[in-house]
Amino acid sequence: MGKIAMFLNKFYDRILLFLLVLLSYFQVAFFLHPLKFGAIAYHYPWRYKIVEAIRAGELPFWFWTQHLGQPIHADPQSGAWYPIVWIFSLFGKYTLYSFHTEFILHILIGGFGMQILFKNLNISKFSGLLMSLSYVLSGAFSDNVLTSWTISMAWIPWIFAATLLLVKNRRPVNMAYLALTLTMLITGGYPAFTIVIAYILTIYIGVVIFSEWIKKRVFPIRLTLSAFMVLIITIMTTMVVLVSVYQSTEYIGRTQPLTVDYASDGALNPKSFISLLLPFTTVAVGYGVIPEIDSYFTMANSYFGLIAILLVMVSPVVLAPKKMLPYFLLALVFVFFSMGDSTPVYNVFFHYLPGFNLFRYPNFVRPFFIIPLLILAGLALDKLSNFERFKSIMWIVFGLIVLFFSISLFTIFRFQPQFDFSSIYLFFRNMKFGEAILMQSIFQIILLIAFLGILMIKKSLFFKSRVIGSIIIIDLIISFQLNFMYTGYAQRISVKDAQNVINQVEKPIGLTQNKNVFENRFFDRDYYFDYGLNDYSGKVSYFGNISFKTNPFAKLLDNDYERFRAVTSNSLIHFSANILSERDNIGDSFANHPNSLILSSIDYHKYASLRKTDTLLFRLKLLESRPNSIECEIEAEETGFVTLLQNNYPGWKVLLNGKESELIVSNTTFLSVFAPKGKNRIKFYYSNSLVKTALISSLTTFLLLFVFISYTAFKVKRK
Repeated sequence: MGKIAMFLNKFYDRILLFLLVLLSYFQVAFFLHPLKFGAIAYHYPWRYKIVEAIRAGELPFWFWTQHLGQPIHADPQSGAWYPIVWIFSLFGKYTLYSFHTEFILHILIGGFGMQILFKNLNISKFSGLLMSLSYVLSGAFSDNVLTSWTISMAWIPWIFAATLLLVKNRRPVNMAYLALTLTMLITGGYPAFTIVIAYILTIYIGVVIFSEWIKKRVFPIRLTLSAFMVLIITIMTTMVVLVSVYQSTEYIGRTQPLTVDYASDGALNPKSFISLLLPFTTVAVGYGVIPEIDSYFTMANSYFGLIAILLVMVSPVVLAPKKMLPYFLLALVFVFFSMGDSTPVYNVFFHYLPGFNLFRYPNFVRPFFIIPLLILAGLALDKLSNFERFKSIMWIVFGLIVLFFSISLFTIFRFQPQFDFSSIYLFFRNMKFGEAILMQSIFQIILLIAFLGILMIKKSLFFKSRVIGSIIIIDLIISFQLNFMYTGYAQRISVKDAQNVINQVEKPIGLTQNKNVFENRFFDRDYYFDYGLNDYSGKVSYFGNISFKTNPFAKLLDNDYERFRAVTSNSLIHFSANILSERDNIGDSFANHPNSLILSSIDYHKYASLRKTDTLLFRLKLLESRPNSIECEIEAEETGFVTLLQNNYPGWKVLLNGKESELIVSNTTFLSVFAPKGKNRIKFYYSNSLVKTALISSLTTFLLLFVFISYTAFKVKRK
């Protein structure tokens, strides 16, 4: 019993955080309802195909089913090189159960990372637990269940904690620790977070180096070398990502700069900061843009707890300005950035700092102002633990009660709320903006009165702190759940039912379901999967939920839709002998000959003697389709071209009867090979030797890094 008590006393904060996360996310944690929106439309299909490739003994190179094929390894959001995805491949097929387990795992990673960060800032376990829970139940998490965003938000606290450790102690293990956490962010997270982290770490370490140089009159060579070594190690561990992305810059439109208006989409409207006090107002009007605050309902919530906000308000009173100012300024910069092009801050970042013009949705920076504010709240809570400054707190609490009471009265007269009490579901489902304001204002008044009462009664410090902790937890869980039911999970379907839908349609890539590729866009529309069933049923489509497209594909689709429709109305693999030159006057050729092929002028002249005809007699048989290849057998009475409706990208090759043959780009973006008459065995396959070499470098460095950290931790534990 003594050992159990010691264990609980030592790790009570971790255990409580674990249990409270499971309770708060219970719909997802216990597989009652699945995640929705971007999680299921974008990220699950990626994970599904990546694990499928790894389990087939191949590298996750190609994604067949969206936008007529794309290099999944070149999209940094896909997680193709994320170590945790590879670990999941060891446990069998990647199902929706795997996906939701991975999601909850990253919520816990984020929470534990915050606890470690608070520990490095000398914030108590108790305060660290409450503020860590405030982070993983904040609006940044409840709004965005996009897996790459969640992964990024999970690793940010670890990166900050590792940076503090390295600055305090320039040991090799701390260098390895920081490099490892950066690797996890870069391989699994959304690239915009990496760009922001790079700037923050560079500025912070630069300031520390300069400060030490000024104070000690000696340049801090060891810290400079340590930072440089972290950079080198991180480049080595992420080489496979860097090479994949670099290769794609010429072919993928998403690597080009955006316009400021387009990039600013999804910015936080100043009105949306009502969510800092009344988070339910950001979702209660249903889906889409909320007219009253002019923000997307899945991108407007910045809440991280009413008591935490109160503690931030108190922090100038209880904390030294020198200690408070850096966190406050950091939070202020990213608050202004999150508002998009309506503030000078965002415009300066966008126009003058490299990297900030490559991504949309400025609201993604919410963790970068929530974390410093939570640090202020944690420091303030520790300072107030002796309850010596109750008078100043009580006046602020009383002022907030008056504010919420005034808001309630205004709402009653302005919106005339009418609640639907027929059922709990309809009570929340039919709630409008004014009703949400009134309901949550009343809830916040109750919380503040309870908080005020605890401050005033004469009880022990232990009792007061635990009751206040309970108030914070109740506030966080209720506010999180009110929003999460709209933004996080699908209430109308269970994880089991969603998985059964996938199980029923699962098929490998084949010719039967791809007789007319163009039509695959219009089938299998489902309110939950949103065209995503194509990815599991082996249907290749020119439509896709993801924004990653090759430039030739986008050019053909956008500039000549009728020709695009004609050439994609063929089978995934089809045979043709009607060729045209790109310099020809095409006219209505495709209307009359939909399987015509436009070749470059060089390729056209090579095969100009080909008998051009549509009356082809041939037999096509699919032999095998694998994650990175497809093989068929064709027997034809004429010579012609076998075409695969997948986008050309460096790495595609073709074997004709076991020998490598010339791969020809047809119709701007597709893959063709010349086949003589008779029986031919043709295999299109994708391989990338440079990426394979980079993977060996990344994998070797990552394993050495992991072994070194584990060995060092083991030695410390033994001592």
